[in-house]
Amino acid sequence: MRIRTWFSTNEADSTGIPAILRGNILALADALRPEATDVIQQLKTSGFRVHMLSGDNKQTARAVAAQLGFEDENVIAEVLPEEKGKHIARLQERAMRSVEVSGRGRFNPFRWLGRRRGGESKPTVMFVGDGLNDSVALATADVAVALSHGAQASIASADFVLLNSSLNGIPALLRISSKVYRVISN
Repeated sequence: MRIRTWFSTNEADSTGIPAILRGNILALADALRPEATDVIQQLKTSGFRVHMLSGDNKQTARAVAAQLGFEDENVIAEVLPEEKGKHIARLQERAMRSVEVSGRGRFNPFRWLGRRRGGESKPTVMFVGDGLNDSVALATADVAVALSHGAQASIASADFVLLNSSLNGIPALLRISSKVYRVISN
């Protein structure tokens, strides 16, 4: 079977859409954001655990996750919006158990948010999303970040909105939050 891959150009915004032709089957996928791999690597290097929640089928989600450098156990595919919220809640519970077992957590620039919402210091789960299907997860997360080009429901559910819609704003947000927290706590 001959496989051909090419990029179809979307004239509206000049982004490439990867298209794969396998025999008589054509598969289209969203183009990865050019900064995505670097941002995910920066977060991992900084000690954050990064997960991917996707409504896409498992094969597509795992292929995208592999390109971005995700570990298989941190990729959840075929999830509906409500399931994204439930997964965020499970991550919050799992994080609390790991802190109780280890006796301490790593530095968390969003500790103040955990105290405000839960009344006690706890590990923080941040969710970044831009689609209507992300609004439940954004509402459930301790820190919700939306991209400015996203659905209004996502923006309304967010604690922070990245105005330039670049993922590079995420590490910057974490650095700024860390500095602000240190100033406030002194």
